[in-house]
Amino acid sequence: MANQPKEVAHKKKTSSASSSSSSTKKSSKSTKKVKKEITKIAKKNPIGIVFIIAFIIVGLLGGFLGISVLTKNDTFEMNEYVHQTSREEVTELFGKETLEYTILLLEEEYQEPGATCIFFGKENDVTISYSYREDISYDPIDVETVDTSISGFYYVTYTNSTFKYKNVVLIRTIQVMEVENNG
Repeated sequence: MANQPKEVAHKKKTSSASSSSSSTKKSSKSTKKVKKEITKIAKKNPIGIVFIIAFIIVGLLGGFLGISVLTKNDTFEMNEYVHQTSREEVTELFGKETLEYTILLLEEEYQEPGATCIFFGKENDVTISYSYREDISYDPIDVETVDTSISGFYYVTYTNSTFKYKNVVLIRTIQVMEVENNG
């Protein structure tokens, strides 16, 4: 008797497919029950449905107005560049009344004015990068800063990573020019 094998009870394994199908059946039955309950309530109280729709509309309008108020002062713009050389002097030297870009004279000091990004009433960091090309026939190359000892075109690119302005790129064009002093 001591050497008799023990009887082992085997449990029937349930597959995950059969358990998931039974839970799907249960959820579809409960969904149908909820739909029937809503239909009964709607038939008994049509004014209740009107109130629910009205509350949804008021909620959407409130959300829209709230976002509008929170973001009304949002902006992403370049700060104005203040010239060391006055605009009148530049206009006199080059004969250009309206400047589409900033003109600096050779060896004139450049001070980065930056850009301002305000999102949800909070000022955010702006990423600045520089590129240079001698003239339009060359491709721009990345540089560290605007070097006014070398004439050419510099492009200052401002970007921001906030949700609202992540696809906006502001570019300041600066032309460093040499002035001829031949009388």
